[in-house]
Amino acid sequence: MLLRVVSCLLPLFLLAGSAGAVTLEKLSLEEMIDSSTLIVRGTIASSAPSRGGRLIETVYRVKVSEFLKGAPAASRNGADSGEIQVSLPGGVADGVRQTIAGVPKLETDTEYVLFLWRSGSGRLLLVGMSQGLLRIHRSNGRVTAERPPIDGTMLDRSSGKAVRDSGLGLRLPALKEAVSRRVASGRGGRQ
Repeated sequence: MLLRVVSCLLPLFLLAGSAGAVTLEKLSLEEMIDSSTLIVRGTIASSAPSRGGRLIETVYRVKVSEFLKGAPAASRNGADSGEIQVSLPGGVADGVRQTIAGVPKLETDTEYVLFLWRSGSGRLLLVGMSQGLLRIHRSNGRVTAERPPIDGTMLDRSSGKAVRDSGLGLRLPALKEAVSRRVASGRGGRQ
């Protein structure tokens, strides 16, 4: 169902162009795990714009250091070399900038945990737009995976009412344990 919702809403986000806000269904950590075909920890190696007609997307090359969910073979995009490609709508191509509300900007040489799903065309995309991207932080010997609150309207899945996003942050070992536990229980969704 989530895939259908995303498939229906993505063209609207693309048509919105540079709209300043976005409405997303708020996903819990468990829902993000369940919706992911692949969850990886990796560093952004490079990015390249691609233009298909009026739509621009940016393809990020990710050097994977760890697969938290999904086998490396599930990535199809260079998994043998420890790399995958992740596509995000928007970017700059041929002097044209296309900004899509809710789509994060990934920084080269920065480490993230990415919650990904495979589209019908085989591209890897973020689950829940910005919700599916956690930046790795190191401080005082602790490694955490975090994302700031999303600026925009978030809707509660069960009630349909607007809710505020408070961001997400947890220690990396706790995140890995949550993914492992969810997948091992059989509730880990797509494989």
